[in-house]
Amino acid sequence: SHSKGDYKLEHQFAVCVGESFPPKENFHEETPILKGESLAWVPFVVRAEDKYHLFWSPHQLQHMTSRDGISWTNKETVMEKPFHKFFRDGMIVEITPGQWLLYATGRGRWFSRIDLYQSFDLVHWQYIRPALSSTWGSEKNFITGSMESPFLIQRGGRYYLSVTYNNESFILSAVLLQIKIFLNRKAYNNTLIFQSQSPYDFGVYREKTRTDSLISRLACHAPVYITLEGEWYVTTCGWPFAATFTEGEVAYAKLNWEGINSNGRNVNKR
Repeated sequence: SHSKGDYKLEHQFAVCVGESFPPKENFHEETPILKGESLAWVPFVVRAEDKYHLFWSPHQLQHMTSRDGISWTNKETVMEKPFHKFFRDGMIVEITPGQWLLYATGRGRWFSRIDLYQSFDLVHWQYIRPALSSTWGSEKNFITGSMESPFLIQRGGRYYLSVTYNNESFILSAVLLQIKIFLNRKAYNNTLIFQSQSPYDFGVYREKTRTDSLISRLACHAPVYITLEGEWYVTTCGWPFAATFTEGEVAYAKLNWEGINSNGRNVNKR
């Protein structure tokens, strides 16, 4: 969405178009969509039965559809009251034919987590459980949640949950954010990768050296993972005043799965 990093002014989504991916040159921008007064964060698109479905948040799950991925209609709220009021950053995947899972930022009474919802028609959603929790020892537990931008990867019969882990626990961070100051910019590009045999449970995060399901860390923010012709790619983005690799753009890099064995473990992890 077009802004200089003021989350209170994000009301539309940028649209960028390219001839191929990876791009031979920069994508070009076209007319933004969703020009409105309500907040519009973190768009996510899935395709089902020759129709595109666009979802976004925060606080509620919004939905539009399109036949061509360009013109969008049928705007509706499909989840008015999520399990947690700071619900945001929804990522949706078809886990079995006709069964969709939604991973989103949430928070328990004291600790950050990723919540999991389920739908069989992309319109009616029910809360299931936390997909990833945290507890004593976890470093970041901001009042609105510090586990953001979840993304599920299916590979080799296992599941990998990518979570951007930032937003410090203290109220000073929220105050400084209002004036576009992010104290630890290196921590903004901090994404953790968890593995599991089940897409429903990635364990409990207790700190990076005491969490069995944690297998890797990537220096990126809110990544999307793309696989094409056997190659993997990862993106990064972020606010201009916080990100270190970009200044408001989206960038990408090749992703290698080195050191991950058949059990989903990082053989280099100590």
